[in-house]
Amino acid sequence: MTVTGTRLTGLGAVSRRTVLVAAGTLAGAALLGTAGCRKVVQPDAKFTGPIPVGPGSVPWGSAMDGGARQGLLKHYDYVEEEYFLSGSCAVYGPAGTVEEGADLSPMEYPNLLKPLGKKMRSGVPYKTRATVLRPREMDKFSGVVHMIPLHNLNGTSRVEKNLLRGGDVWIGLEVCGGTRFGVEERPSGGVANLLRYNSERYDGLRLPSGKPEDWPDLQPGRLGEAFKNMDFGKRDGEHSKTHAIFRQEISRSYAQGPDIMSDAAALIRQGGADSPLGDHPIRWILTSGSSGQSTVLQPYIDYHHDAATQRYGRVPYDGYMIRVGSMPASRPQGSALVLVQSEAEALDLSADYIDRYKDTDDPKFRYYEIPGVGHGLSARPKVSSRIGGVVPEGIHGISDTGGASQYEPYDKISLPVIWGMWANMVEWLDKGTPMPRSDRITRDPASPDGIARDDFGNAKGGIRLPWMDHPDARYVGVISENNPLEGGMMRFSEPQMKELYGSDEAWRAKLTESLQQLAKQRWIADEDIPLMLERGVTPALALGFVESGGE
Repeated sequence: MTVTGTRLTGLGAVSRRTVLVAAGTLAGAALLGTAGCRKVVQPDAKFTGPIPVGPGSVPWGSAMDGGARQGLLKHYDYVEEEYFLSGSCAVYGPAGTVEEGADLSPMEYPNLLKPLGKKMRSGVPYKTRATVLRPREMDKFSGVVHMIPLHNLNGTSRVEKNLLRGGDVWIGLEVCGGTRFGVEERPSGGVANLLRYNSERYDGLRLPSGKPEDWPDLQPGRLGEAFKNMDFGKRDGEHSKTHAIFRQEISRSYAQGPDIMSDAAALIRQGGADSPLGDHPIRWILTSGSSGQSTVLQPYIDYHHDAATQRYGRVPYDGYMIRVGSMPASRPQGSALVLVQSEAEALDLSADYIDRYKDTDDPKFRYYEIPGVGHGLSARPKVSSRIGGVVPEGIHGISDTGGASQYEPYDKISLPVIWGMWANMVEWLDKGTPMPRSDRITRDPASPDGIARDDFGNAKGGIRLPWMDHPDARYVGVISENNPLEGGMMRFSEPQMKELYGSDEAWRAKLTESLQQLAKQRWIADEDIPLMLERGVTPALALGFVESGGE
């Protein structure tokens, strides 16, 4: 059986082609060569839906809100559906300990505590939701599914232009029970937010989460006490200790996530009348996440990928991409893994640390760093504008990002580089063509922030975006201490730009030439060059949707 679909490669768009579903089947069969005698079990879970939509009852975070996301879905003739997923799962906790005086940096801490590495309870019932974006006509389905654990605070439908134009399916899986925020320790995001949003629509949803007593620093009142001094824009001294406590809380809220992720992947592959995708053949299932999502993805790769492979007879996910977040220590057997960090994250990553992450073709692994961009990796509206009502007010660096900065928000569209990584990963899985390699951001121990910089103050090394080699500004990974989740830029004056390039046309010509070179090197698609010449922070441009005029 075959399905047809459009797939972008790093060399640009290719015509609609026939996709042999056997590619994914053979990959699974090869892996089973060492485990063929094991008993393969069926997932103890089921999907129900789609859940009806009507006045007063629409999915939380629906893309059908009249904005840019709905415009993209309409443009590519996609539909949005919501399903419930129920079953039973284990709840996990920390498998390690953290001694007094240990390194509490964001990257080292998970290696010490080993969050979600130990089973605390089994057979716990759960019921959650999954949001599906799929082609209206499923004969256009590429066979590629992107199924992601939703962010603990931003569980909205994430419309990604590169997936839609390729015929891929996106599934957002809610695996967070609710992360407690603030002095009052209010559960925020996840299922807690769904029940607060519409208790009638989401009646019966439950995710057990972990018990606070499972974690060394979540004794009653300890989290609220930490929030009295919590500042997400500061990373040293006492702040690193409060951050470590909060990271335990995020992990606790995702404690049921690993089994639910494994169940959902097995059900999608199994197909059938109750599957959101029916019996349409699945080629690859990929997963990804940024920031808070890495709190469940990192331990999933380290402690649960292999177990799910043994349980269900093939890898749960064929490819993983973690962006701007915690990095797993292991490589998932039989799957591809890509890690992407921004300049903001590079500030916390020494040269010695990233030396652990050497690129390999077997296993399939790539590590990338992108200079000049912040935690969001591309221009976007402020984070605080997207999580209003989910996080309590006054959380410094998240819901409270006020204060002056000498920089303005980053305004370049870098998304096509991430899209190119997806295209290259699928090419690696399909044809065995390795993804390109890149230098890392150059470190300089003598520099105030540990990053080597050129005469303009821009970081050296890494994946070279065209405005880094032909700059129009000084770019920084963190716009200000008050707003640590956004990148910033200090634009050059008109006289300085004229001195450097002569005219705006000459500067844009240099950018175009560099973008064409990036396309030849498989970093971006040719068709995305015009998008990367755009500038702005509108919701439409944040999705790469130039067709709407950036409105």
